[in-house]
Amino acid sequence: MLVPDPCSLLRPITPDLRDRWLALSEDRDGQGGRITDQSRCEARLALTLEIVGLLEPTVTRPHWGDAGDGYGQVWDFKAPHSQAAIVHRIESRSSRAATPPPQGYPGAFDVQTEAVRTIGQQQLGKGVVFDLRRLTVAQAQELINVVTADSNIDAALVRFYPREEDLSSFGAGAHGN
Repeated sequence: MLVPDPCSLLRPITPDLRDRWLALSEDRDGQGGRITDQSRCEARLALTLEIVGLLEPTVTRPHWGDAGDGYGQVWDFKAPHSQAAIVHRIESRSSRAATPPPQGYPGAFDVQTEAVRTIGQQQLGKGVVFDLRRLTVAQAQELINVVTADSNIDAALVRFYPREEDLSSFGAGAHGN
């Protein structure tokens, strides 16, 4: 897996970004404006994507979707998980060893499922940002290849974080490669 902590490798929240981070953390789409651990990570990811140039400033939290860019495009974040990432999440929450889930486990990475999700989000008018940090480098590359080759997917409305050219440095020494 690229990194064990889903919020790691994201830009830190500096004092000048704190108010924006808090506003972006309000999950209006799924939580009625509540702030959750997941929405904090989504907000941090949105700010990171803006800082590294993957989303046009100024990123906002729309009433539907995970982020809106400076052009008004709504983006949905997808974070597929390798089996190793699922085991890590279970172990970190339970403080005991876990066995890998069986193939087909809900939430486990399946490249065709991710392609179908992308098409569905685009049919709703949303772009899709794939957060690749919970996949192996090989899985991330497979996802990039399938999504960019699919003629039903508008590649202009897909982003990958980390970028394809940065995958090997993110995966260096990581578990699951």
